[in-house]
Amino acid sequence: MLLTIEKFVGEEEVTTADGKKEKQVLYFQEDVPKMIMNITNGNILTQLYGSHPDQWVGKQIQIYATPVKAFGKTQDALRIRDFVPKIKVDVAGYTAKLAAAKNLEELKTIWSKFPVSARNDKDLITNKDELKNKLSA
Repeated sequence: MLLTIEKFVGEEEVTTADGKKEKQVLYFQEDVPKMIMNITNGNILTQLYGSHPDQWVGKQIQIYATPVKAFGKTQDALRIRDFVPKIKVDVAGYTAKLAAAKNLEELKTIWSKFPVSARNDKDLITNKDELKNKLSA
C-alpha cells in the first residue's frame, strides 16, 4: 500500500496491549488509520528521507505486512519498504505550465508551486533549465 505522510507526532498517548503509552505516530493523507512507529520503521524512514521528521511530510512510503516473532508468538507487523516509491510525473503537462512563463521571475514562481516529485524529475529539470536559458538570452 502506497501512503503519503501527512504529519509525524513525536509523543502521542496511544493504547497498546500493555496499556496507555507515549509513542511516535505517523499520520497519512489517505483515509487509513495512523501508524504507531517502531525502531525498525523509524530507521527505514531515516535512511529514505533523513533524520528530521519535518523532511518526511509529503513523502510517500510503501507499507506491507510481514510475520514477525514477538511476545512469544508469530504475528503480522507493518513494515515500511526500504525504497523510495517512483512517482509518475506528467512531464508534458508541467512543461506546458513552465512554457507560459514570460520571464525568469515567472518561471521561478511557477516552478516553486510544483510538487517535490515534479521538481525532482530529471526530464522536467532539463526542460526547465532549457527554458531558463532561453528566457535569460
